[in-house]
Amino acid sequence: MFYRVLDYSEKPYKYAYKDLSFLGYDRTLCERCGRNIPALHYASGPHRLILEGGRKYPDLLGFHGAGQQMFILSTKALSIFEQHHISGFGEKEQIQVLIQHDGELIEPNDTILDYWFVQITGHIELKFSSMRLKKKRKCECCGQFDWNHQRFYPLILDTCTWNGSDICRITSIPGYIVCTDTVVGLVKEHSLSGFDFIVL
Repeated sequence: MFYRVLDYSEKPYKYAYKDLSFLGYDRTLCERCGRNIPALHYASGPHRLILEGGRKYPDLLGFHGAGQQMFILSTKALSIFEQHHISGFGEKEQIQVLIQHDGELIEPNDTILDYWFVQITGHIELKFSSMRLKKKRKCECCGQFDWNHQRFYPLILDTCTWNGSDICRITSIPGYIVCTDTVVGLVKEHSLSGFDFIVL
């Protein structure tokens, strides 16, 4: 069984709302279809995220800023997933979190607030026929396309496209992250915070 992973970033949990490392983006036009192709630019060094929201720091940190679709785990959560050989994770990068205090940005000095930006390498695709979903006007040059409609529910996954990872991005809508029962079980067993799951 698969579950969609949501970051529960409402109160009482904090969330990241701005990445100070994000410098902006350029847009160029595809020579063939004329669509915009954004190129994102980041400062060198670790990502620097400003946190706000509630008082508690979750194990899955929600990110609501521009730029990358970031999957951010606490050191505790990342260690548990690694110890239990959760698959679907690639490179990881420790990030710097900042909070606002008396109008200034400060870095918390508690190591419990260490966070990691983790690349997700697992992938799975939608079962387009069952969802009556089609890609229209796909450009062979830039790869962009339109959907025949914007209704993505219910999500139906094509297990034939699954690479076997415990945690995956949906290829056509990479902002959607799904996981297996194994991940859900670990989150519940270790009381990891910030996670919310929808059964697919």
